Amino acid sequence: MSKYKLALHISILLIFLTAFSAPPSQARIIQFSGYDWQVRDEEGGHPGPNNWSGDNVWLDSNGDLHLKITYTDNNWYAAEIQTVQPLGFGKYQFQLVGRVDQMDPNVVLGLFSYSDSNSNDEVDIEYTQWGDPESTSGNWSVYSAQPDKRNAHKKYPLSLDGTYITSQYTWNSEQILSRLLVTSR
Repeated sequence: MSKYKLALHISILLIFLTAFSAPPSQARIIQFSGYDWQVRDEEGGHPGPNNWSGDNVWLDSNGDLHLKITYTDNNWYAAEIQTVQPLGFGKYQFQLVGRVDQMDPNVVLGLFSYSDSNSNDEVDIEYTQWGDPESTSGNWSVYSAQPDKRNAHKKYPLSLDGTYITSQYTWNSEQILSRLLVTSR
């Protein structure tokens, strides 16, 4: 077993990010893409404060995952899932359908992985403008818990011609290699 274990997190949330907190232990479990995932259902949690609704996460009849943000009783509710089993080094690929380049500037679609439950060695792919409509919407970050490793952050412009985008990275003990694939359909 490798010295790192990754837990993947997929979130769609409102801006005001501060820190990660694990979903409650009684979370609903869904099966998606060969893994079991916990669905977060919590009010006032981090990052944020944000509210999370399990009703904003579902699988359709084709097995495709859907995440949405809702506004109910004067409150915004986001969606988040997290793998139940820790994962090791490897190739990670996120296939998205939707115009992530045209989301509201306050929305964050975050694809996160951590080496442990304490949010160490974090890899982030985020589609957001962080509340600034003039900002670019592609963000790639690596935050190392190792003092001899440096953190990295890259912002990149994103303008899609279609609704299909694939973000992928390969993580091993020495490096993280990433790439973005855009398909017009």
